[in-house]
Amino acid sequence: MSTSAQLVLDALFESDWAEDATFLPAAGGAVPVRILRKQPDTETDLAGEPVVTETNLFELRVSEVAAPLAGDGIQRPPVSGTVYVIDAEPRRLDPYKLVWTLDMREGP
Repeated sequence: MSTSAQLVLDALFESDWAEDATFLPAAGGAVPVRILRKQPDTETDLAGEPVVTETNLFELRVSEVAAPLAGDGIQRPPVSGTVYVIDAEPRRLDPYKLVWTLDMREGP
């Protein structure tokens, strides 16, 4: 692991681009975290016609949550906020494997 990469990542997650949230594992106690939230549009083909849908992607540091699972939640803002549920298997897409990318849906 690159120490420089970890330092840059930590600076990003402590910047105004990130926000406070609470990780809500299905088993265990709540954990305060910082997240980066993205809402890219995705385009799929439905019978030859493009369909554009919004997505919710959250990025979460591996150093804060070692093993998130589908079904775990994230509440934002951290208290009395909307709860989002991890909708698919979490992925580590960055080259140093320091960040979880989470496909989220608004939950119950």
